[in-house]
Amino acid sequence: MKEKYDATRSKPKLPPFQVGDIVKLEETNLKEGFGCKLSDRFTGPYQIWKVLSDNTAWLAQDDTLFPVPVHMDRLSRFNLRDDIGTIHATTNPGLQDNHHKY
Repeated sequence: MKEKYDATRSKPKLPPFQVGDIVKLEETNLKEGFGCKLSDRFTGPYQIWKVLSDNTAWLAQDDTLFPVPVHMDRLSRFNLRDDIGTIHATTNPGLQDNHHKY
């Protein structure tokens, strides 16, 4: 009975991250206070530089390695929008176009 229940409740596994994938990193040390609810929960984009195991990886951004390996539970795929085009992990997408018309 338990096996049948567990078989219907299991979450599908996503394919693991590979070297070169573009990801965003979940911030776990958000400061408490008035703006915490509105603060960014993810930083990035980062590029996976090296996969150490099924659970950890080294990240790189702007040709600089992240100071410590990161657990893959904190990573999420970075989805590119079609209207932006390609974004490399070594560039900051917010700084590419400074000519916004409001």
